[in-house]
Amino acid sequence: MPAAAFCFAGQARSLHIEPVWRSAQKHVFAVARHHRQTADLFAVLDANYTETLAVLQFLRFVNVAFLPLRKGSSQYERFARCHELIVHHERAARDGSQYDWVVRLRPDLLWYGDLDLALLSTAGVHSRQRCVGGVEGALGLESISTGEVAALSRGCAAGGDVCACDLPSCAPGAIRVDDQVAAIPRKFAAAYLVDAAKPCDAAALAEFDDTCKPERCPAVCLTHNLLRLEVPLIRTSHFRFTIARAQTSKEHAGSGPLQLVRPPPSGNEEGFVTLPPLAERAACHRNSSAKHRRHTAHSTAHQKSR
Repeated sequence: MPAAAFCFAGQARSLHIEPVWRSAQKHVFAVARHHRQTADLFAVLDANYTETLAVLQFLRFVNVAFLPLRKGSSQYERFARCHELIVHHERAARDGSQYDWVVRLRPDLLWYGDLDLALLSTAGVHSRQRCVGGVEGALGLESISTGEVAALSRGCAAGGDVCACDLPSCAPGAIRVDDQVAAIPRKFAAAYLVDAAKPCDAAALAEFDDTCKPERCPAVCLTHNLLRLEVPLIRTSHFRFTIARAQTSKEHAGSGPLQLVRPPPSGNEEGFVTLPPLAERAACHRNSSAKHRRHTAHSTAHQKSR
């Protein structure tokens, strides 16, 4: 029987708000159990909040750990701790069995489509991708990082040649894994959650992408390490979610209305932030690429003049 270990790893944020955790229950855990798959939940969060713990209990978690935020800490430390919890649980099993999948989930996501592992190949790690400003051609909106679709929508608003698709720390043509959700075949779990989550050497990262510093580009570092470890990366359109941020109310911080980074598509209750037509995006990309080339030429000329 297929089995999956799901891990909430990161700051709890809006996980305690009912629409958020119920969306995970409906579109993630219930889907697996509907297919008669074992679906065990682990969590590595920033603090032991009473409301969050109650949600984990309702979702029938197996184990939970808390790593408080501190200066210099990384979310990827929670990845490694999550891997420890999963391996410990596997070793405690009497039959010595392992999970077929390990799925990393950001806790504060509102799901509006099913995460069905039965649709995914075990040949590689499945995730959305980031830094799509330099990619021309039809890309499914569900295969692009939530925040960057919103950024492209704002930057490429109607206006013909007057638009800019530049995204922070993105060179034209760059493609990087999105670390909000990853479906990881068990054989790649240690590579993704432990080895690839280690800090990047600045010099090695510069060879891979000279626009980033390790501390500013964790997704670039993760991608670099996964490629170095020869882990196959598969861009997926099967992850339908958006980040749900809880607005602060006068009564209680983080308990106000949900603010969605990218509203779901029409037919999923909230409407949708649309991208411009592909022709406009292509034109915008050309302007973006030209601006990048001008910036690079200026930097080179400045260095030579010194």
